[in-house]
Amino acid sequence: MAIEQPDLQLISGIYRGIFEQSPEYWQENIDRLLVNDKLVRYYSSLILTGEIQKIHLDALLDLIKKGVLSPNEANRLSYGSVIDDVEPTVVANFCIKLSKEGEQGSWSALNVLYMYCYTNKAAINTLRDTLKVVTAAVPLHKDQGHSTIDVYHWHDMAERLLRVEDKEFASALTNQIITASKHGLNHGDIWSYLKPLMLQLMNEYGEVLWPIIADAIDRSEAMDLYWLQQLLSRETGLNGDVPSVLSNVSEDVIIEWCLEHRDLGPVFVAGCINVFERVDGELQPTSLLIAILDHFGGDKRVTGELNANMATRGWSGSLVPYLESDKKTLSPLLTHKSSNVRDWVVDQIAYLELRITEESQRDEEYSFGFH
Repeated sequence: MAIEQPDLQLISGIYRGIFEQSPEYWQENIDRLLVNDKLVRYYSSLILTGEIQKIHLDALLDLIKKGVLSPNEANRLSYGSVIDDVEPTVVANFCIKLSKEGEQGSWSALNVLYMYCYTNKAAINTLRDTLKVVTAAVPLHKDQGHSTIDVYHWHDMAERLLRVEDKEFASALTNQIITASKHGLNHGDIWSYLKPLMLQLMNEYGEVLWPIIADAIDRSEAMDLYWLQQLLSRETGLNGDVPSVLSNVSEDVIIEWCLEHRDLGPVFVAGCINVFERVDGELQPTSLLIAILDHFGGDKRVTGELNANMATRGWSGSLVPYLESDKKTLSPLLTHKSSNVRDWVVDQIAYLELRITEESQRDEEYSFGFH
């Protein structure tokens, strides 16, 4: 009677015992798996019981290409240092070919390379070209099913590769993130990995990358714009502030672009920018905020986005101190030479004063236990 679900742990133990007694006999039994329709599905598991060589990687890749095994099966090579003794060039060739086997294949290739370099520190230099190709090829959109550890591997590898100046790789990563945004992103990935990397990229290669980002904004519509704005906008939360990616682009460059793209540019930028910044420990309005208001403050769409931007914050306890801080920071602009700036600030302060009154009353009611 055939066993429908063999005990893989038991079989692996047997194969390991065979390998310790005779690597040649072990290889004969490994080869038999390839011609057995019922047992071939265990190939990726059982090669781990011996010394993995190029022939095993080639056979595994062939099974994946034929659809006999899922590309995910290659992830088994990521753990236990099972391919540490394989030559770097062999691992590189295997992973480049694996990365072409769909989205799962590209993530498996990155994971294998990441763990190989983790235990072989010098390999990151030897395999730099391969690592760049594979890292910039994995799909980052929310629907392809990657795990948090997958994206961590991507982010960490990208950061390590960026320790060497490389404008071409920086451009490839930027295009990779923009491409993913067209299909939607996971908000957790944005906050933890994508936006931090974008900030690093723009800080180091802003002049090179801004044209890529500007072109993407210009070509995007509806949800594409939403995800791009999520990538580029500032974040304000309980754990601290994350500046807008646009803070690393020259103010003159952004204003010039907005003037050339009046229908979209000023509105998009107004929703992303840092409204305030700390200078010598004190909050003050950013020069880009003032420039946007000066040039485009007469457009209600722009001021509407700025209003929404201002209202985006995280806080704990009473909201009143935050609102009072905003009012104090904006007040010097009441005498600004630009009427667009003055008008917006007057409206904002009136709104802030109303909110301060409402929130103060709410705080008082809470203190008396009315809520």
